[in-house]
Amino acid sequence: MKIRIYLIGCGSGLNTYVTEGAMQIIRTADLVIGSSRLIEEMGSEVHGRMLTMIRTDEIAEEIESFNNRESRDKTAAVLFSGDTGFFSGATALSIRLGKKNIPFEIIPGISSMQMLATRLKEDYHDWNIVSLHGRTESEEELRNAVIRAVMTGKKTFFLTGGRADPGSVCRVLDYLGLGRLKVIVGEKLFSVSERVTEGSAGQLSGRRFESPAVIITDSVDIMPYRSQGFLDDDFIRGDVPMTKQLVRAMVMSELAVSDGDIVWDVGAGTGSVSIECALISRNGLVYAIEKNRAAVDLIRRNREKFACYNLLTVAGEAPEALSGLPRPDKVFIGGSGGNLEAVIGSVYSANPDAGLVITAITIETYDLARKILEAQGRDYSVSQISVTQSDRLGSYHIMKAANPIMIISSRNREIR
Repeated sequence: MKIRIYLIGCGSGLNTYVTEGAMQIIRTADLVIGSSRLIEEMGSEVHGRMLTMIRTDEIAEEIESFNNRESRDKTAAVLFSGDTGFFSGATALSIRLGKKNIPFEIIPGISSMQMLATRLKEDYHDWNIVSLHGRTESEEELRNAVIRAVMTGKKTFFLTGGRADPGSVCRVLDYLGLGRLKVIVGEKLFSVSERVTEGSAGQLSGRRFESPAVIITDSVDIMPYRSQGFLDDDFIRGDVPMTKQLVRAMVMSELAVSDGDIVWDVGAGTGSVSIECALISRNGLVYAIEKNRAAVDLIRRNREKFACYNLLTVAGEAPEALSGLPRPDKVFIGGSGGNLEAVIGSVYSANPDAGLVITAITIETYDLARKILEAQGRDYSVSQISVTQSDRLGSYHIMKAANPIMIISSRNREIR
């Protein structure tokens, strides 16, 4: 007995874009399984029994039953849209069949990415490729996925589906301040209903597109990150406190942000620390929490200047403004508005293992931070930095001292 199982990529579903070898299998198969769209489009070519199924477990059970009940050479074909190796249901089915020791062969097809690249007459080897289909159940998940994608600085191809349709992707881009970004949407590619739409994210925000649809965005200009400690004059300044360059460099060293980290910057001021964190953690998210409305505006302007679209401002006072934010990996407290104990409590309630750095100008703030951390059984280290820099005085230069800053860092080692 020799049962032949084939997992076939059907591209757009039109038989003119399916390989001749794959079409021969489909025409002669005793059983053909696929989505209602593929069964309808391939139906005229199928001579065997047809079943409409999309769930992996149901297809696997049907193939297992087919494998067990047939006593002579039979062929079953499972059809998938696009390419079997490109975010395809063929992957999950392959795993299920492998666990049952059912032999099968995979026949690739044309992916939606190839289809769009062909229509645009472009290469796609350097595109950033992201699937949103079935992976973004909430608005927050969609927003975070889009932010992480565009922060790569490459053209980004989105495979869409469900709530993550092209219009929603454009809405998120517009919300992030990327409304002018050029995007192209491909609907029902390589079909008689094909449509390719070009515009800005703002223009296409919220527009409805027919499924299946894909979208590609232009690359976002990303500022290359250098060693920590941007010049103070690099930032848009106002009458808002800012963590200065040399102090900021030490804070960043203590904070030890990694790519992918979720960071809270409490009392963000102009956003200088937030900016540096966002440039390091391009695949993460940085939340700048600030109660001063003028400061919030400065943070947003600096965010635009440094192209840190993974930096999100939270206008409000901590600890209340921290409620509902994603679990932080690293937290910097540059100002707590007199609520230091409650803020630290909120940090450790959200993540007991969060790395925490606090700056203090006054002895009283330092003493309070020390007592709070000790009461929580946290180990900590303290550094004091006193910066003296040259300042012009007529034709001379003098050394001018800034206020010393104490940096309290808790790296989550319990006191033994």
